[in-house]
Amino acid sequence: MKAYKFRFESVLNSKRIIVDQLASKAVRARKIRILEQRKLDDLKARRVECIARLADMQTGAVDAVEVRRGHDYLRLLGEAIQEQKHTIEEIARRVEMLRSMLTEAEKERKIFDRLEEKERKEFTREFLKKEQAMLDEVGINRFIQRETYERFRPSAR
Repeated sequence: MKAYKFRFESVLNSKRIIVDQLASKAVRARKIRILEQRKLDDLKARRVECIARLADMQTGAVDAVEVRRGHDYLRLLGEAIQEQKHTIEEIARRVEMLRSMLTEAEKERKIFDRLEEKERKEFTREFLKKEQAMLDEVGINRFIQRETYERFRPSAR
């Protein structure tokens, strides 16, 4: 009897590859989101430092140029923080999109996995059925041969 071969093996393999690729992309996107979040945290920390420096500058002798430079830097930091927030939001949307695509691809793969399992069980059942029929036939033939031999055997009387 020929060996079992799933008729949708190539489709199942491609679904597995797609799931693996989407999973690795999702992991990479999450790592990028973490890195971008760290950049945002760094920008916020620098903003807090700048505000503290500006507060220190305003006690005692005030250098207007330094204060102006500090405020300009603070404004640039605010813009960079907003831009970084938008970047993180975009990455979060992409991560969510990848996650939903991964979930959908896993569902499709599981459908083909179940179909393959069902077909494999059916193949095994049919194989066992044919094997049992063959064993029954062999048993019947041996019984007939023994009976024929017993019937036509010269008696040892």
